[in-house]
Amino acid sequence: MKWSHSTSNVFRQCRRKYFFSDVLPAHRHSNALRRKAFELKNMQDLTMWAGSVVDAYLTQEIIPSIAQGQPLDFESFAEAAVQLANAQFDFSSQGLYANQTKEAAGMVYCILDIHEINQPYESADVDAAYATIRQAILNIPRLRMPDNRQSLLEFLQQAYSLRADVTNRYMRVEEAYVCPQIDLIAYVNGKPVVIDWKVSLSPTSDYARQLIIIGLAILRHRNLVVTSKQPYEYSDIRLLEVNLIKDGGHVWEHAFTQERANDILDDINLSSGDITQLTKDRLPKEIPITDFPGLEYGGYLCDTCPFYALCTHLNQHNNEYDEEAYAEFVRAYQCA
Repeated sequence: MKWSHSTSNVFRQCRRKYFFSDVLPAHRHSNALRRKAFELKNMQDLTMWAGSVVDAYLTQEIIPSIAQGQPLDFESFAEAAVQLANAQFDFSSQGLYANQTKEAAGMVYCILDIHEINQPYESADVDAAYATIRQAILNIPRLRMPDNRQSLLEFLQQAYSLRADVTNRYMRVEEAYVCPQIDLIAYVNGKPVVIDWKVSLSPTSDYARQLIIIGLAILRHRNLVVTSKQPYEYSDIRLLEVNLIKDGGHVWEHAFTQERANDILDDINLSSGDITQLTKDRLPKEIPITDFPGLEYGGYLCDTCPFYALCTHLNQHNNEYDEEAYAEFVRAYQCA
């Protein structure tokens, strides 16, 4: 089975949410319910959206410019990133995602909750998202490495290779296949430095676990798959969390040790086993919604769930999806 950090978290939160998020979604499926689940899975609130725009612009424009030694104008980068956000906002507001794939739409593909489920908002909220995007980009040249000896930008410029949006480093943990999305790998002195971009003001978020999973995938892929090269040691891999907005921007380095890695490997094995026990290795189309009965959790878990309206609609209609009735339910729910 394919395992990810986010999938494991969702499964632990709510089994039915796991069904909507990881079993049901299929954009090109003729089944309207599967298409709707896909849209809701890809839906973002304004805070998440700001982070995704910054990440996309870094991947597509800024990192390639650094790698190619081009002149770097971060004022222009910031303006272009806001323009991208504006295009995404228009794409979402017009509902174009209902008929276009991510591949066809490219970087403008976007689904915002304020359009898809009529989440209430003020124009000031959108302006704040634009301001966050702009400031995150402008903060990049100001960031210092954890040892404060050089800037992050100087560090990246000295790397002999920069690989953004890496998705081909994988490992197997018993029956689990783990292939994390990696924002950036910078190779310095022949060793990989993982960089995970964040745009968050949360005082409690801890991304160390996510980074260690990435480190493990790189380590095991090199040592067990690419066996023709010198194997990596834990000390060869650096894990950097780069928050582009918190405290004016900050770079943290997370320890990557065998002890911490073993704890996570154990957890991957246990959580993947729990998921497999429920899904029984069936294909998504073979898993019925009745295996995931609706439960009345209520409170924060349901209030913040992107599938809440869909889940409630199906609970009220014996798990039968009616597109018009669902749309009416969403309108009524947000007006209540």
